[in-house]
Amino acid sequence: MKLSHSVSGAIRQFSYWIANGTVGYPLLEGIDYFDEFRESPSLLEIVYAIFINNLEVDESGEVLNAKYAEQRAAQYIKQWCVQGYIADPAFEGSEEVELYYKFLYLRFVLSAGMRLAALPKFGLTLPLGHSLCYM
Repeated sequence: MKLSHSVSGAIRQFSYWIANGTVGYPLLEGIDYFDEFRESPSLLEIVYAIFINNLEVDESGEVLNAKYAEQRAAQYIKQWCVQGYIADPAFEGSEEVELYYKFLYLRFVLSAGMRLAALPKFGLTLPLGHSLCYM
């Protein structure tokens, strides 16, 4: 299945906020995170992974919690940029790596122009219960 308009719209809106410097407002107010993205491009990948992994989608493809997903991503940016800041709830030890690999799956699928259902043909699977996948 293709991503729903709701999911692609949530990702588009999140991208706008990232580019506009207003993601997670007011949590990141006064923090210039663009330099961090330039110095560590993988930070931006992880931020998107956190946003996407936290999205919850109902059976009709409607996003249920875009604001929460945005806040979690913003918390990660602040934790990266502000010494001593710890997100609440804290990110679990393996969460960033797990999120990163889930995001790579999605990036591979979208960059190849494939549908999510095509992943098994290439020996790839998404974790069971993945909130983005509603095959």
